[in-house]
Amino acid sequence: MKKRISVMLIAMLMFSFCACGTDDITDQVANVVQAEDEHILAVKGGSPSAYPSKKFGEAFDNFFGSPTWKYFEGTKEGTDEDGDGEPDTVEENVDVVEFTGYCTYQDVRVKALIQFTLSKDDDTFEATYLSFNDVPQNMLMLAGLLEAVFSDGDTEDVPVEDVTMEDIPAEDTSDNMSQENEDPLLEEFIALVCSYADPPDLENDALREYFQEGYDSWASGESYRNIIVGSDGHLIIPDHTAEYEGTWWDEYSQRCYMEIRCDDGINYSIDINWGSSAWENTHWSFYGTYDEVDGGIHYYGCRIEEVYSEGGEVQETYSYTDGEGLIWLGDDGMLYWEDYTEQQGEDCVFARSEG
Repeated sequence: MKKRISVMLIAMLMFSFCACGTDDITDQVANVVQAEDEHILAVKGGSPSAYPSKKFGEAFDNFFGSPTWKYFEGTKEGTDEDGDGEPDTVEENVDVVEFTGYCTYQDVRVKALIQFTLSKDDDTFEATYLSFNDVPQNMLMLAGLLEAVFSDGDTEDVPVEDVTMEDIPAEDTSDNMSQENEDPLLEEFIALVCSYADPPDLENDALREYFQEGYDSWASGESYRNIIVGSDGHLIIPDHTAEYEGTWWDEYSQRCYMEIRCDDGINYSIDINWGSSAWENTHWSFYGTYDEVDGGIHYYGCRIEEVYSEGGEVQETYSYTDGEGLIWLGDDGMLYWEDYTEQQGEDCVFARSEG
């Protein structure tokens, strides 16, 4: 069944959601983290009844700049028909998909926020809220904007009714807030980092500052050295899994071997075992990411001394937990271990096991 949108214009109960200020960085993070959310996919894959061949996701991405989507549960309040200052109806735990994007309204660039409410009873949803730069708009304005989106029109044709440009605050154009003044790679940086690491539990300015500091650190070559600028000018994380994953044996001792695993093309786990006897083993347990500057897996982790009893039990003693180093592949196809903590791998040369 195709999804449908119902825009209530007159003589119908109209609903709205309380809208708070939204931050571009927060929206971008949610857009990445919730990219596969079923509620968002349902709206993006739906079509309005007047334009059954057009999808919301494609139409919005084509019409708005910097489009973002996120899902949350909200409270839907009805109108105050009896004049007591309170909404006549309140519906809790409503599924809401929120879209934000930039468009031009009467020659002014504004940030549009549109909320869709999803029915829990059937496979439908409807657009129920619109704001420009956090100023709520009426349902007639929402209907006009949607018509402009799907008819490939212009937001200047949206009926003005009871809103004036004085009602809409100008977009902040400071160096910290203006998208025009931001490095265009910042959004790509956020998307890549969020693809393998959960963002911190911060909001708005604090979250913006966190990612801006990370981005600046990456740009200076100090951190996130697994991210590079590709040949097309966009940020990428190259996948080196095929080069490193597997079991590697030290060519000299034959009692030391290394196992490298990577499930996502980004995060590597490294286990090195060096048995001095049948009862004693030294185990290094590392984790890390590929460092494009140094050309190897930059790791952190610990060294564990293991002693086995006749009954098969193992006693573990941690020698250190702050280990650091680099695992890198030489031109000869051999693997080398540069141990920053104790130079343990200085004389090791590892060959990949054929088995």
